[in-house]
Amino acid sequence: MIAALTLVLAKSVLFAGLALGLTALMRRRPAAERVEVLRAALVALAVLPLIALAGPDLALRVLEPATATATVGAPEAAPEAALPPAPLQTALTLPRATVTAQITPPPAWVWIAAAWSLGALLIAGRFVLGVAVLARWSRRGRPVEDARWVAPLNRLAPRRAPSLRVSAAVAAPLSWGLPPGRILIAPAQLARPDQAEAVLAHELAHIRRADWLFLALSRLVTALFWFNPLVWLVAREMERLSEHAVDEAVVRHLDRETYARILVGMAAQSSQTHLPAVGMTGPARSLAQRIKLVMSDPRPAPARPWIAAAAIAAVAAVAAPVAALEFIARDPQVQDAYASPAPATVSAAAAEVVAQQAQADAAEPVRIVDRDERREVVVIRDGDALSDAERAAVRADVHRARAEARQAAHEARAVAADHARRAEQHGREAGRHARSLARLERLRSLPTSGDYAGLARLADLGVNIQAQVDRAVAEAANVRVDTARIQEEVARELAAAQVELVAGGDEMIRGARQMRQEADRMGDPAYRARKIREARARGETVTDQDLIEAIPHLRSGADSLERAGEQLRTRTLAQVQAPARARP
Repeated sequence: MIAALTLVLAKSVLFAGLALGLTALMRRRPAAERVEVLRAALVALAVLPLIALAGPDLALRVLEPATATATVGAPEAAPEAALPPAPLQTALTLPRATVTAQITPPPAWVWIAAAWSLGALLIAGRFVLGVAVLARWSRRGRPVEDARWVAPLNRLAPRRAPSLRVSAAVAAPLSWGLPPGRILIAPAQLARPDQAEAVLAHELAHIRRADWLFLALSRLVTALFWFNPLVWLVAREMERLSEHAVDEAVVRHLDRETYARILVGMAAQSSQTHLPAVGMTGPARSLAQRIKLVMSDPRPAPARPWIAAAAIAAVAAVAAPVAALEFIARDPQVQDAYASPAPATVSAAAAEVVAQQAQADAAEPVRIVDRDERREVVVIRDGDALSDAERAAVRADVHRARAEARQAAHEARAVAADHARRAEQHGREAGRHARSLARLERLRSLPTSGDYAGLARLADLGVNIQAQVDRAVAEAANVRVDTARIQEEVARELAAAQVELVAGGDEMIRGARQMRQEADRMGDPAYRARKIREARARGETVTDQDLIEAIPHLRSGADSLERAGEQLRTRTLAQVQAPARARP
């Protein structure tokens, strides 16, 4: 969870930073072109979660440092930093039983998700509350019937005129809502019909440019990425440049000095920027700059749409692959397991994992016998398909078990090699003793000259040497017997493990077929209704749409499981046949 949040933060920083950088490079271009770049960035940020969840994955595998794993024979203590939070346990001893209760602190991702949800709810709730306030003001406001306001409205918007209302709660003119939109003015503004042309032209420009829709989008994106300050800067810059773009559009048809005087007259009025609406005054911090630009730019730069289009294309070209980018950790043990051509053995734990994977969709309980621990494990599944996380955990357990089995076979081969070395050493010693005995026999065959005492000593030495030779030969024979027995046990274990791997591959293929059958049954509305009733009986909430959306996941999971089973079965059969082909 922490890694996913970090990746999302990095992507949002990239999108927002790219948009702000392009906007800065285009600072001499009209505000309308720069606003389009910021809008494209907001759209990219809005669809970022959708592309990351439902779009195609662009996986980039990175090698993480290997972590210490505990073996069955010699467990090692993990580093203190890597240990999970220690549960608080309390034991109550009863006459015939012990009841143990444990309280496990929630992991870090729970706190992170809670903090993100709280911030998102606060920002989204503020937006929803603001829309509700605007709706109440519009509902309670009275329609404007003054001909001095209605006539310019009909002239500026002859086809779809927005709703024009007057409300005492409004301090300055503002517009909001979906097209054709709603315009609210204050009673004091209604008494100034000389400003009607400028006010209506300004608000209608906001409506035609769909500024309120992108304002709502910016609030949504800010709620999603409230932890990224660059997203806040993008939203604020878009609001500021939207006012500049509207000013540029208005002064093309209205006298600049008249429009500037109206803006100066509204400078003392509250802009009510806390509401999700676009107003004529806009943010108070930028009103002085707007007035300065209106008066100092009599000839605006010519519009060049291709510049904004190129900038938007750059944002889109970066957004699509970056949104789909996903970093996947590559376990060194898993990499070694696939790279090593040596045959692997599987412990009882691996057989248990393979059986759980194959029977994931079976409605009946699965009974698995662990011969090492002399126990029977009963796994009860509810018939639903494995999730991606469960399949990943099963694959990791299988690879870990294969690595452990390979380590055990390596140790067995090392023991056999040690026995072979000892046998060779004893053989060399026996050869030396045999050569000494041969020399003694040659001495015995020489003609004697009366040195019977020396010959007697040599005879005794020969007897001792012969005894040592016999012992060395006997010990070498025992070593050869032990070596042959160990090699036979290793070969038997390897053969049994290969049989189990082939059976595990077959079970995975059968499990994939069951998953496809489940997906086919999910297409039946009656079957889905029964599944929903069963889920309700268990206290779970499942909708018909959830079951329909699970069908493609079931099919893709079945394909992945079948491919894994075929690979496991093919690889194991190839390992079985390789030694047979190597023998003459």
